[in-house]
Amino acid sequence: MNAGPADREQAVFAALADPTRRALLRSISSGEANTPTELAALLPVSRQAVSKHLAQLEQARLVDAERSGRCAFRPRPRP
Repeated sequence: MNAGPADREQAVFAALADPTRRALLRSISSGEANTPTELAALLPVSRQAVSKHLAQLEQARLVDAERSGRCAFRPRPRP
């Protein structure tokens, strides 16, 4: 079952409601860091916490994960 526009909008707002996720998006968008380990080094949270936040950003389709040897995230182009 595909999520409708209202579901997508709710997921985006829920993802952006958290200041840690907004900080992660800023770091990824700026190219400052893109792996969970690099991102965790910039924030006062663990790598595991970063991974959980990134999963929510990916679920909201705000970032894409690239898993080839190591996991890297990049901003997702707007549809």
